[in-house]
Amino acid sequence: MTRVDEEFIFQSIREALEIRGWCMLAGQAARGSTDLPVVQARVGSMRGSKGALKPDLVAAIAGHLLVLELKPGFSTSDVDKCNELASSQALIDSLLTDLASRRKWPFGSSGQPERPRCFLTGIAYQGEVQHLEHAVCFALSESNQRWSTRLPLLKPLSADLITSLSI
Repeated sequence: MTRVDEEFIFQSIREALEIRGWCMLAGQAARGSTDLPVVQARVGSMRGSKGALKPDLVAAIAGHLLVLELKPGFSTSDVDKCNELASSQALIDSLLTDLASRRKWPFGSSGQPERPRCFLTGIAYQGEVQHLEHAVCFALSESNQRWSTRLPLLKPLSADLITSLSI
């Protein structure tokens, strides 16, 4: 069994998604070695980054948006972050505004960021794949270093989106 670090998870899931047509919009590599901007979601009058949600990787395909948290192993706190983000329209709006202000997501005709066709959160880690209610789960097998995907149980997805997520 080969244990991996968060940097390896970042590079590996990024490559797997890019091969399937996903465009990387933002990210925060563990050691800061990425060409992607760091974005955040925060509510209210919160200033700076304290208390803000800063996703590890944000990707898009055909108007769909995927926000990922990455760890070397399964983390319930990352699932909690995903659920918090996905259930808060204010946090989603904040994230979209940050992406749009960096020209990584389009503004609509109203001057507000466009709504994604589908907004997904997910986790990626090394270990056994989990069944999650609201988030996509990407698990890197310890034995063969291949990714497995489990789609959220409670979120209907289009066939093209399912295909692009199956890595």
